[in-house]
Amino acid sequence: MFSLAYSPDGKILASHAGDGTVRLWDAANGKERHLFSDKPRQVSGSSDWRPVHTLAFSADGTVLAGAPGKNIHLWDPATAKPIRSWPAPNDGVDSLSLSADGKRLATTSSGAKAAIWDTDGGVLLRECTVVNKAMEPYSFSLKTVALTPDGKTLAGGIRSFPHAARILSDATRTIASLCLWDVPTGKEIGRVNVIHEFGVTNEVALTPDGKLMALRFADRTEKLHLAALPGGKVWKALGRPELGLPSALAFSADGRYLAVGFLPGPRKLGERPPTKDATVTVWEVATGEIAWQRRGPGADVYALAFAPNGKTLASAGKDTTILMWDLAPPDDNLPKKLVQVDVEKLWTDLAATDVPVAYRAIWIMQGHADKSVRLLDTHLQLEPPLPDKLLPQLIADLDNETFAVRQKAEQKLRDFGKEVEPLLTAALKTERPLESERRLRGLLDEIERQQYSPRQLRQARAIVVLERIGDDASIKTLKRLAQGRSTSPQSIQALAALQRLKQ
Repeated sequence: MFSLAYSPDGKILASHAGDGTVRLWDAANGKERHLFSDKPRQVSGSSDWRPVHTLAFSADGTVLAGAPGKNIHLWDPATAKPIRSWPAPNDGVDSLSLSADGKRLATTSSGAKAAIWDTDGGVLLRECTVVNKAMEPYSFSLKTVALTPDGKTLAGGIRSFPHAARILSDATRTIASLCLWDVPTGKEIGRVNVIHEFGVTNEVALTPDGKLMALRFADRTEKLHLAALPGGKVWKALGRPELGLPSALAFSADGRYLAVGFLPGPRKLGERPPTKDATVTVWEVATGEIAWQRRGPGADVYALAFAPNGKTLASAGKDTTILMWDLAPPDDNLPKKLVQVDVEKLWTDLAATDVPVAYRAIWIMQGHADKSVRLLDTHLQLEPPLPDKLLPQLIADLDNETFAVRQKAEQKLRDFGKEVEPLLTAALKTERPLESERRLRGLLDEIERQQYSPRQLRQARAIVVLERIGDDASIKTLKRLAQGRSTSPQSIQALAALQRLKQ
């Protein structure tokens, strides 16, 4: 099984198998609704190379785009009737992406070009080409493409690997690149190169907002890497060697969670795999820690897809079986009733450094909407505009002669997290006293390693709860929070949650 995709309403799950078939399943009961077929493309189906993300629904769910074989197809998922089809470049598609309105389709086919199609007639509008700038001496091809919702920008993930002569040299490094193109003109408008020690870049996954990419390498580290965009700096390396080899990636609709499938495999040559079953995990992106984990059945995971509500995960492997995972906490002991003491404890648990504890709190709160929304509406305060002189003064106080003042200033800057990163970076470029410089470098190092400050992390988890509840009361709270300081993570996240709820 190469690819999975949920319809926007979460009622249909589409699957693409290696025999050239696309099936539509009822996500509620697992029954097959429709079957589409095409002449299958000849691929290995192995974990080191296979098509990824070859299915996509339009935002309104009225169009399903797929490339199960040598042609590109558009179907009406409700009636199973074909809308149109046309030949795929190079006899097959590795990855495709559909704009929100369904009018533009991007594809890539094992080369250095992405194709932009007008779906009304299956007409090739233009090609977006990877210019081999700093890629030599590497072989490379576009592995993944993703259109922004408005269809104006295309992101392409590049799978690269050294030429044979280079592999034998000491300079064995791979470049995982993300290219950005302006769709109307086809011109490249940005490039992010993430240099990595020897290993082929097998998969690149993008968050729906295009601000983060996850990279899956085939190397000895058995780690995933999260790189922030647009800078492209790798700020998290996710790895649990005992779980096996990373084999599939998928971000949740809100970009807060990353699902990762692991193939069981020996750690050393001749060593037996620790288990015959594959492992499916869900990682909290902000902390880089596992929030949920399950094992098997089955020895492989080649495709993953989150349900739009984030409560279910679908997985599939080469045995053609699709598994539907309930992402509720593994203890399966969520309380049916909440007293006030329990509600207040949940607010504390949202800030827990133990990620499974915070994950459990989110699930409990989303199951008790009235009490949870009242609690969050009380605790989440609007982020006010910052006084013009506040941040410069806090930076100046890092060198104050009083220790308590220096500590207080450092903690306040830490609470702002990435919001103050540009200001701290600029401050370091000026000549400063040693004490101030030491504290600035320490703060920047913390901010680079952590997406949010502890306060902001709790806010982010609270917004997950509000978005999942999605009723009038939670939307009212989200609207209030969205009116806060435009640069604060809480305001940005509340606004993004509101936009997703409108879709």
